[in-house]
Amino acid sequence: MPTEKFYIKRNDLQPYCKIVIAGDGDTSLYSQAVYDDATLTVNSTSDFATSGSLRISDYVTVTYSGKGPTTFTNCLWSGGSLSQAFPVGTSVQEVMNLSGTTVVFSMKIVGGSTLKINRQTANITNANGGEVEYRWSSTDTNTSGQYLAEFEITPNSGGKYTIPKEPSNKLVIIVTDDVDAI
Repeated sequence: MPTEKFYIKRNDLQPYCKIVIAGDGDTSLYSQAVYDDATLTVNSTSDFATSGSLRISDYVTVTYSGKGPTTFTNCLWSGGSLSQAFPVGTSVQEVMNLSGTTVVFSMKIVGGSTLKINRQTANITNANGGEVEYRWSSTDTNTSGQYLAEFEITPNSGGKYTIPKEPSNKLVIIVTDDVDAI
């Protein structure tokens, strides 16, 4: 996950912070894919489960129920549009299945040590599609500034995953004043 930024107005409760959690599988398209293709041809499927979900762009998720060495089969698409095409080389990422997990959200001002939001429950909106969101409360957005945030995922089986995974990647929340604020 590269650095992602969310901009919101101070004291606004919308938009919420929503992301798709990527798994460890990562490949790219070997041939062009068109929205609603039943089969996707990629460089390799070796790091992927025999069935699951894929993220092709920020808004397109593909659920597949079979795979070969270089293909995902029985694909069902969501997000995006029927006219959308994805060229050779487009990144294809595994999506983490969030079934049987709990997810919390934390946020602190850049350069600060005190958490503005400390491990508050996030909502899993699509477990198979890896979608999770945190909905703001009135005190979450009452102070303008730039914040760093993270989602922590805990499977029922134990352990935990923190998103963003890499220290060089950031989830940045920028709270701004309204132009007409008094």
